Amino acid sequence: MENKEKKIGEFRVNSKFVKFIGNKDRLIYEDKEALIRGNQLSGLGIDNLIFKLVICDDKTVDFTEVDTNETTTEQRKRLLDIIDEKKPNTSAYYKADESPVITDIEFTPVVKPNMDDYFKNISKTLVVSQSYQDYFENITKDLVLNLSVEVIRPIDKLFSIFEDEEDSHVKIDKGDSLFDQLFGDEFDEIDNIEDLPSDEFEEVDEVNPINIIDNVSFIEESFEKMKKDKEQEIRNRIDEQNKEVKRLNMEKTHVESKLSEINSSISLLEDRLYSITPCDEPNGYYFFVSEEKNKSASLDDETLLIIAKKVSKLKSINLDRFMSLFKDGEYIISIGIKGDDGVVVETDDVKSMPESVFNYLSSLNLTSGDGKNFSYKGDLSYHELVDKFIKKGFLQDTAFEKSCGSNSYSEQESGKTVL
Repeated sequence: MENKEKKIGEFRVNSKFVKFIGNKDRLIYEDKEALIRGNQLSGLGIDNLIFKLVICDDKTVDFTEVDTNETTTEQRKRLLDIIDEKKPNTSAYYKADESPVITDIEFTPVVKPNMDDYFKNISKTLVVSQSYQDYFENITKDLVLNLSVEVIRPIDKLFSIFEDEEDSHVKIDKGDSLFDQLFGDEFDEIDNIEDLPSDEFEEVDEVNPINIIDNVSFIEESFEKMKKDKEQEIRNRIDEQNKEVKRLNMEKTHVESKLSEINSSISLLEDRLYSITPCDEPNGYYFFVSEEKNKSASLDDETLLIIAKKVSKLKSINLDRFMSLFKDGEYIISIGIKGDDGVVVETDDVKSMPESVFNYLSSLNLTSGDGKNFSYKGDLSYHELVDKFIKKGFLQDTAFEKSCGSNSYSEQESGKTVL
């Protein structure tokens, strides 16, 4: 029989993942791959992402995003660690002879179950009709899969030690007594000991109970030595990992310091370049920037550093995105265009905008707001945003700003509008 080639995945896990299994209304579904939503693995910015987990050989798996590419390999490894650290529910089995499953997190199938196989297993005489299709759709619509994980009991490990001993001259069968295992073959054919001739008997020394106790003590000492050796091995591995962590933290500190220095230099050069660059020609579009909606938190550097250190210990949380919640402000931006009647009206038709206008709006990472406006979240202040729009050839119009809800204008009793 030809051996199946092993498939080694990108990531290695500590637990042995067996398969994904689900059971709903007599439908038993099993597979080596499944999907999971990011909101089950916690963290910011990954709630709507979908990940695919594929079980490979030798305790390895593949863990990838589906239709997106927003996480790094390191982030996916941290998310996978969350799954790997989950303890299986030893009372949750789909079948008595199978491994327990993890019930804390739920997966969904990658491939839809086969309807023909389902009805064939229930009754070979059933004829599939539209009603059966609807019934099958309802079953598979919310089908939940659980991850089955192999669990080795301590007693199984103990028996495996004896079973793996190639030099053992006596194979111990569970359930038989020690004397049956050692002497059973010699006494199997003897029905009555009185039938044996007297010359077959020899006097032997009486078994010394102390020898049996010594043997038991030897076994206990052997197990104790194995336990201490394993304990020391684990301690050594922990020490090695701690040394590696210290080394990487030193490298990380140096790299972050160098990166901060380079970013500061780039910002300075960009400010100089921006100050000497003339404004673009008017592009025919008008803009309005609202007051800051969600004001940034005024925290000192020491407080921000404490928060950053604590958050960095949490797996699956994007530190930069989390810290931006404190630093970044939010502004509503409206874009307008003058109609045939000379009135500037708000528009969100980005497809009809010139490429230069569209590219600039894209560079600000704007998101859709309420109605036709856009939302900006970042480290730019109100005046910096206004200045950038003017530099890029955008225009301002008093009536348009008032229609967008600007509170920079007030109506006086004379009816005149003043700034």
